[in-house]
Amino acid sequence: MFFSPVMYPTSFITDHLPKWLQMVYYLNPVSGLIIGVRWATLGTNIDIIGVSISVVSGSLILVGAIAYFFRVERKLADEL
Repeated sequence: MFFSPVMYPTSFITDHLPKWLQMVYYLNPVSGLIIGVRWATLGTNIDIIGVSISVVSGSLILVGAIAYFFRVERKLADEL
């Protein structure tokens, strides 16, 4: 909840953290989504690199989750 910029502006993170820690912040896929929504609705600035990092990390998490599901699918149905 505190790692996603829902209740505070993204500039709070980008102004107070070093550059390498900002990139760690953008690993959260939800941060890129929220930044994109704010850009589309409010016209705020968008950090293309940060949003790209969020999209890539979200895609990797999705691929990993799908691979894990297919690996445990047969056992999962038996346990339920």
